[in-house]
Amino acid sequence: MPTIQEIVTSAVAATGLGLSIYNTVQARRDKHPKLRVHVSFGFLTFGPELSDQKIFFEVGNPWNRTITLARMYVPLLDKRSVALFRLDGEHQMPVALTPGMSTRFWLNSDQFKAEIIKAGIGQEEKFRVMACDALQNEYRSNAVSFKPMK
Repeated sequence: MPTIQEIVTSAVAATGLGLSIYNTVQARRDKHPKLRVHVSFGFLTFGPELSDQKIFFEVGNPWNRTITLARMYVPLLDKRSVALFRLDGEHQMPVALTPGMSTRFWLNSDQFKAEIIKAGIGQEEKFRVMACDALQNEYRSNAVSFKPMK
């Protein structure tokens, strides 16, 4: 029968091992750059008027170092992609995103939809947008589609 001292010693050792593993994983995770990419649909406002429907690409930097956003694209099957050039937005690419900073870009939703369908993605098919930094790290967005909402 183990003594109380042996049980406590084993519990402390197991807790120490668990915390050590957790700290190692966190330290390693903090060394890799991160960008948060979110795609949504909406409108711009001009006083009391609304714009045509837009597709918005919001890119934020939750990491503790500056990351330069270099380009954005929609990956397709067979290793092709639709590059997102001439995006309207708060900044122009490349843009340096300091820690905690985000920026937003947008395109006319109908024009983008036509380009995506022409490239081979169906109207109701979900797709993602990829953002690339200056070091060629890639970051995926949430999945969206042009499927009409009910």
